[in-house]
Amino acid sequence: MEDVLKVSHLNVYYKQYAKSLFKKPTVFHAVKDVSFSVGEGEILGLLGESGCGKSTVAKAVLGMLPQVDGTIEHFSKNPQMVFQDPFHSLNPARSVGQILKEPLRNLTDLSKEAQEEKAVSMIKRVGLDEKYLSHYPKELSGGQRQRVAIAAALMLEPKLLIADEPVSALDVTIQAQIIDLMLKLRDEMKLSMIFISHDLRVVYQMCDRIVIMKEGMIVEEGRVEDVYVNPSHPYTKTLIEAANLKV
Repeated sequence: MEDVLKVSHLNVYYKQYAKSLFKKPTVFHAVKDVSFSVGEGEILGLLGESGCGKSTVAKAVLGMLPQVDGTIEHFSKNPQMVFQDPFHSLNPARSVGQILKEPLRNLTDLSKEAQEEKAVSMIKRVGLDEKYLSHYPKELSGGQRQRVAIAAALMLEPKLLIADEPVSALDVTIQAQIIDLMLKLRDEMKLSMIFISHDLRVVYQMCDRIVIMKEGMIVEEGRVEDVYVNPSHPYTKTLIEAANLKV
């Protein structure tokens, strides 16, 4: 299995400015010497409590941070991201059809007819009727909005999709539907994914391998079944016990 992404010795620092004018800003070391890879067709779970550095790693991988230390090697084009709250990630002033076609207008030379055909195909692929192309985000349910967000991320046919807590804002029934959808899309489109979550149960359902972070560092990694059945780090054991996860 070839890699679509390789991250080596990633470090991310943030300046923290004091409230007082007389104090110098300090530097916060948010991500500390993080290394991992993602293989073709693999779903890698990035797990840890809030503030552990998961989302910072994702932003670094997508080039959203101005400067990082370390090496990030992409072996595929156009990596895309799906965010936790689609209500804020989708432009409320644009219809679903406009949202889906926007990356095609900006980054391809497809005709308007081809853009429309691709939007129709993709909206159906994520389990929605093409009538929703004329709807606006505020007219959709949370699950429908997340399906649109996934569709928008896939319009340029990326090989790597980063999903940052994509189901945590949804109820349990809708969570299961979105998880099933993402697994189906992985198989159909030969996608690789980084699935970011704090929920061990969701990660267990979704992922092939898992990376567990604490305070900006990787404390454990391996195949999901191996880590959950035989965790080696005390923090991992604590997470599994807290979730009352039986595997």
